[in-house]
Amino acid sequence: MTYAAWCSSVNTKFFALTNSYDDNTITSEYASGRKVVTLKNTRFPKTIKCSLSLNVKNGEYDAFWTWFTDVLGGLAGAFTCTALGSKFYRFKSVPSESEGLLNRKIEMEIEEIY
Repeated sequence: MTYAAWCSSVNTKFFALTNSYDDNTITSEYASGRKVVTLKNTRFPKTIKCSLSLNVKNGEYDAFWTWFTDVLGGLAGAFTCTALGSKFYRFKSVPSESEGLLNRKIEMEIEEIY
């Protein structure tokens, strides 16, 4: 697997962190009303929703989007980030941003893959 490290010129001061685990079960319901629940596999993938404030003036904002599009390859790329943990991560959706002259808030949803 090819992966990239988090961009060194972008801060890792994540805020509004929300961790949740994805459903990893298969439920079968029979006509008699009996339900059987089994695990798909032994992993319980974690989803992280977080925000990041990026400075526009010092180039941090542009560095993030350059890293996301050119180095990471968008949603297809995997990355590591020590601020999130020691696992490998991937963006679940394209990060959204809020407008601002000096700082822009990036909201992202990241999934743990390995």
